[in-house]
Amino acid sequence: MLARVIVNRLWQHHMGRGIVATPSDFGTRGAAPTNPELLDWLASELIRNGWKLKPMHKLIVSSAAYAQSSRVDPVKTARMRTTSCSGGGRLCVSKPR
Repeated sequence: MLARVIVNRLWQHHMGRGIVATPSDFGTRGAAPTNPELLDWLASELIRNGWKLKPMHKLIVSSAAYAQSSRVDPVKTARMRTTSCSGGGRLCVSKPR
């Protein structure tokens, strides 16, 4: 459980959003992971690497998901600006510059 919490917080730090939307509550009242297999795999990698965080940071920032999240598509950005906020504001959230 501890490894899952740690990698979820690392993921949230780099991606702006955790695999589990409630990083402080992994219990029954917390949200379910959006990708439980990824969360479990990242947790197992953390343990396999002796609980060292640097390899986890490197793994996340060298991933295709991280590369995709940093690309800006002007067409999609313009479309998002003209679309009203929905889904709890998920379409309106932007990363700090």
